[in-house]
Amino acid sequence: MKTITIAHSKGGVSKSTLAWNLAIALRMSGLRVALVDIDGQQVTLEKTSLARTASGYDPFPVIIASSAGELSSIIMKEDYDIVIIDAGGYDYDLGRVAIAIADRIVVPISEESTEVLGFTSFLGTLHTIAEHSPVPAVMIVITRAHARAKSFAGIRSAAALWPSATIAQTVMRRRAVYSASMGHGFGVTELAERHPDAAYEMYRLAREIIYEQY
Repeated sequence: MKTITIAHSKGGVSKSTLAWNLAIALRMSGLRVALVDIDGQQVTLEKTSLARTASGYDPFPVIIASSAGELSSIIMKEDYDIVIIDAGGYDYDLGRVAIAIADRIVVPISEESTEVLGFTSFLGTLHTIAEHSPVPAVMIVITRAHARAKSFAGIRSAAALWPSATIAQTVMRRRAVYSASMGHGFGVTELAERHPDAAYEMYRLAREIIYEQY
């Protein structure tokens, strides 16, 4: 089993969007996936799950964990192949636990200056964790990028501050289908016939996150 924690020190950076779509893509690939929300300050995933149930589609419940014990019990179960943890956009004890116990930390970030600056703040949290235990592999996922954007110089400069961090080759482009699909409880991979580019993008990103060597 692998545990993926999606984290950033700032809210609104597409953590929940990535967590939901990644979980759907992996489940559609035949894996047993647990989607865990540890952010008590927002309910995006819970609302998305409820919208899915209301649509009459096959349920995908979100597991809420509010303590380190609850989180550990989920990870220790043999019911899942993958556990995806959506952490809050701030520094808190349970978020640090989720980072420390993960096999990989995934950090979504766009070219917006506030998100790049927020990432440098997040690195401070990683340094603090590293004082007590090894920090898992860090993968940066570029999100909400314009269609023709390619260089991402600001993000690459920030990533270099954590020498072992990698940047996913797959970029989550700015696509309206991401928010639209979540509003109805779907993942973009379930809408492949109408949105093949977004579906391909997410499947490719899922393979990178899960299968690239740690």
